[in-house]
Amino acid sequence: MCDNQEFDVLSDVHVYLQPTKLEVTSAVGSTGADKVTYYKSRFTFRVPQELCKEGHSDDSDTLKTEPTASGQTVADVTEAELDEDGDLVVKRHSSDDKTSPESQTDVIMIDHCMSTSLADVGLQVWQGSLLMCDFILSKVSEFKDSIAFELGGGLGLSSIAMAMVAKTVYCTDVGNQVLTKCQENLQNNSHLFDNSSLQSPVVLVRELDWTKTELNKDPLNSFSWRNEDEENLAKSSVIFAADVIYDNHLTDAFFKTLVRIMHLGRQKTTYISLERRYNFTLSDLDVTCKEYDYFCSHLTNLVSSSSGSPVQFSVNQISTDFPQYFNYSRVKQIELWQITASSRIGGP
Repeated sequence: MCDNQEFDVLSDVHVYLQPTKLEVTSAVGSTGADKVTYYKSRFTFRVPQELCKEGHSDDSDTLKTEPTASGQTVADVTEAELDEDGDLVVKRHSSDDKTSPESQTDVIMIDHCMSTSLADVGLQVWQGSLLMCDFILSKVSEFKDSIAFELGGGLGLSSIAMAMVAKTVYCTDVGNQVLTKCQENLQNNSHLFDNSSLQSPVVLVRELDWTKTELNKDPLNSFSWRNEDEENLAKSSVIFAADVIYDNHLTDAFFKTLVRIMHLGRQKTTYISLERRYNFTLSDLDVTCKEYDYFCSHLTNLVSSSSGSPVQFSVNQISTDFPQYFNYSRVKQIELWQITASSRIGGP
């Protein structure tokens, strides 16, 4: 949980956002604690030209106070850039500057924890999610009208970005606390996408436990799977996951689940964003990144094991030189990978 835990971890994302502290609420999470402190953060983003419309506001007031990737606010930068007469020095962005402003900006509001145990990291926002959001918004035409499933969606930030583009989005994770908070975040940001039809909402939250082969179909569970959800899983063309690689046992479960899903229905493409995290280990007496290395071994095995199989998998690392719409530090350690199945089995 979020409070009074040994070995808690804190995402770099929350260091720069100056989140607003919310009330302490009662909940039970992976560690069994009964109280959680939530915070609310504003994620300001530039709206791609393809999505610019009246529904997105020009949030100029937000830009004056929103921190940049370096931790400064726009107001701080402006104050420092005055000439000798005290006049504002206006800098013009070049046409090929990937961080130059679009015509409109908007805000995604996310309730989250500031720090958690490793078991509850889904209650934080991580940099891989922001990279995934950037990638989605840079590929509006590619994801338009698609059915997309997010694995390990956590608080729903990446799914909100996908919902601005795709026809239907499923945000999946495990644990009632994270699923409930994800649902609340989606509802609080529903103005960003068309979620007016109760018969067919744009975004749905479903429980997906990677350690189990069967879907949760308990009718008393609001996050259980319906028949139409399974049909949409077969019809889906996009799978995406952000910052889910941090524990080797979960990585094993993730790839088993991913392979099962990619064998269903139509051909699918998976996008995985992650951050290489280096640690010094006594066993190696060196700085290593074992979780990342283990992830790469799974990619290698996925390609080699599909040889001769009806479904052929290909793996490609995607360059991260696409436009940046959110404020964060896009370091080289944040990567994006693509897994594609070259054929399909059954389904439509």
